[in-house]
Amino acid sequence: MKFKSRKDPLIHLIFIGFPVFLLGTSIAQLISKGTPVDPENIIGVLVSLTASWFLLFCYFNTSYSIKERYLFYKSGPIQDKIEIHQISTIIKGNSKWSGIRPALATNGLTIKFGSYGEVYISPETNDSFIEKILELNNQIEIIES
Repeated sequence: MKFKSRKDPLIHLIFIGFPVFLLGTSIAQLISKGTPVDPENIIGVLVSLTASWFLLFCYFNTSYSIKERYLFYKSGPIQDKIEIHQISTIIKGNSKWSGIRPALATNGLTIKFGSYGEVYISPETNDSFIEKILELNNQIEIIES
């Protein structure tokens, strides 16, 4: 089962607004009259395109899926999997600002697994995600934050 990431309004502004701004200024730079197309302009446009691509890639590619005995998560270049039987605790409704955070919203889920593993995710609905994962491992402790 696949779960999309919930996105906060600020994330919409940053991950969509900033690339639109960068692309707009790059296009304006290239087509403005009297500005020769020189290497500096091309390099600036390439940097803007790369940054825009990266932000859009993370925005549209952040999701979580539960398949067989694994929880898979991905956000842009960050991808990994966790064995569901190794998950010991899920902290619901908190926010994490450091560590592994393939999430685009606050008030998500911190998943603790193994001895010291921890990852923060933000599925569209925390409750449906928890319900599905408890079907596969009912030993997981759920803590309300």
